[in-house]
Amino acid sequence: MSCLKRKQHFASLIAALAAVAVVPARAETEPTGKNGAKVEKWAEKLEAPQGLARDHKGNVFVVESGAGRVLRFERSGKKFDVYVEGLKAPAFALYARDDVLYVGQRNANLVATVRGKDGALGTSVEVADPLGLAPDPQNPQAILVVSHRTSEIKRFFVKDVEFSGKKVRYLFPSEEPEAQVFAAAKAGGKYGWRDLVLARDGTLYVTDEVAGAVLRRVPGGPLEEWAKGLSSPSGLALSPSGELFVTEEGTGRLSRVAPDGRAVVVAEGLGQARDALFLDRRRVLVTDRAGGNVWLVTLPPGR
Repeated sequence: MSCLKRKQHFASLIAALAAVAVVPARAETEPTGKNGAKVEKWAEKLEAPQGLARDHKGNVFVVESGAGRVLRFERSGKKFDVYVEGLKAPAFALYARDDVLYVGQRNANLVATVRGKDGALGTSVEVADPLGLAPDPQNPQAILVVSHRTSEIKRFFVKDVEFSGKKVRYLFPSEEPEAQVFAAAKAGGKYGWRDLVLARDGTLYVTDEVAGAVLRRVPGGPLEEWAKGLSSPSGLALSPSGELFVTEEGTGRLSRVAPDGRAVVVAEGLGQARDALFLDRRRVLVTDRAGGNVWLVTLPPGR
C-alpha cells in the first residue's frame, strides 16, 4: 500500500470512529402517564417481580420469580413480609375466595397452594408451564390455569387433604376429559398464552404473546383475536367498572382496551411490564420484571 493510500485509509478509519463516538446511547424511557394518568414507584429492588394478587383485607401479594418467593405488602406498599418461599420460578398468582393463595411454578410445572402464612404447602397435578390463574365462574370449587406451553386453559378442582395434622389444599383435574379444558388454541396452535380474565357477563379474555393480541370469547361464541398489534402482551386486569387493561412487556406499556379492541396507552416506560392489579377504581399496580419495580399508575378522575 502506497504512502498516500495508507494516509487515506487511516483518515477514513478516524472519521468512522469519530462518527461512532458522537452517536448517543439510547436512553431508557422514563415512566410516563398519558392523558392525565400519573406514575410513581410503589416498590423497588425486587427480584424479577411478576404476578400480583390481593386478599380481602387489602394486602398485596407480589411474586418474586428471581427469589422463588411471594412477598405480602400492606396496601401502602411500605411494609412487607415473606409469605411463602422455596418456590420454583413462580409467576402469576391468585388469591381466591377460599382464602388460599395459588401460585404457578414454571420450573416445577405445578401450581402451589398456600392457606395462611404458616399453612402447609399444597400443589396440583402437572400442568405445563403454568401462568395466569382465575376462579372458574361455572364452578366455585374450581380454578382455571393457563398452560403457556400448550396454549390451553385447564380446569382444576380443589380438594382438602389431611397432611401432618394440617388441611392441605390440592388441585385435581376432573375425571371427565371434556371438563378438564376450559379453552384451547386452534388445532396445531401451541405456546404463547399468558394470562386470562373473565368479565361479569362471562366473556373470556386471554393474552397471546406470539400473536401479539388479546383473544376474546363471548359466551356461546368462538375464541378469536380481538385487540391486535400489541408487543408481547402479558397481564390482564379488569377495573372495578369493568374496563379491560393489558400490559405489554415489549413496550413497557399499560393500556386500556376500548370496546372496539383498540389499545389506548395509559402509561409507558414501565420496563418489562408483566402483570397488573387494581387497588381501587383509579389506582393500578404494574410489575416490572426486568427493573425490579412495582409501579403505581393513578388514572385521571372520571375513569
